[in-house]
Amino acid sequence: MADNKSLHEIFEEVGTKTKISDKVSILQHHSSDGIKAILRGAYDTRIDWLVPNTPPPYTPSESPSHDLADSKLEIAAMELGKYANFNGQATNQSRNISQIQRENHFIQLLESLHQSEADLLKNIIKRKLPYKGLTPNLVNQAFPNLLPEDDAQPKK
Repeated sequence: MADNKSLHEIFEEVGTKTKISDKVSILQHHSSDGIKAILRGAYDTRIDWLVPNTPPPYTPSESPSHDLADSKLEIAAMELGKYANFNGQATNQSRNISQIQRENHFIQLLESLHQSEADLLKNIIKRKLPYKGLTPNLVNQAFPNLLPEDDAQPKK
């Protein structure tokens, strides 16, 4: 990551820009495995989330900023396979974990993140990112072939 912005802050910055090229530039500037994993989690239709997309019972972190929270979403993103199937198959991370363990781990993750990043993660599970202009098409412009072509096409 080029600076110390949270994923939420990066995506908010994308939402403030009107030109597609500016949005793409911001995403590329902050390119990392973590940001790509989060964007795939939100928009890749081959991913089936194995945690409920309803509000989980958790105690939000009282951390005053994302960099003081116990976890950072960009780093935790590399373990999101615990909570998903890919192409109808268990991921290596989700293979030997019970549903109760999975949901408990997910709650612990939410509690370890700054509130803004926990909210972002809950939106990813719902497949909705609340940032203006942050679409599958934009993601594939910034990171070609990150998402299947069908996911990057505008829905008719």
